Amino acid sequence: MQKMEAEMLRSSREMAEARETIQKYIDGANGDLKVLREAYNERALINGRPIEGLFRSVEHYGETHATARIDCIDISGHAGMAKVIVEDWHGQDYVEYLQLLKENGRWTIISKAFDGYADTWIAD
Repeated sequence: MQKMEAEMLRSSREMAEARETIQKYIDGANGDLKVLREAYNERALINGRPIEGLFRSVEHYGETHATARIDCIDISGHAGMAKVIVEDWHGQDYVEYLQLLKENGRWTIISKAFDGYADTWIAD
């Protein structure tokens, strides 16, 4: 029984930490570039391209008041995924899939794939 309780506590803690990372992404995408960068792994990709394009886009478009909800999170060991629904990011709505990775005791987003608007918004 103790082993199962310990595993449940660890799993709950991991889920909460992963959720915090996703919330940083949501908050940062609304115009806080510093917080946004904290959510992402330095090697992250967005639709197969370097994440810097997202950072440049947030910097270019500036503050917005988009709303977002985490539709689901799944964690297994040091890997995870989340589906996030974003509404009204500068007039656009999206469905986003985030891949999460825990390295050195910290969850970060290692990749993002999305749909819902033209790919041209990513700054070159």
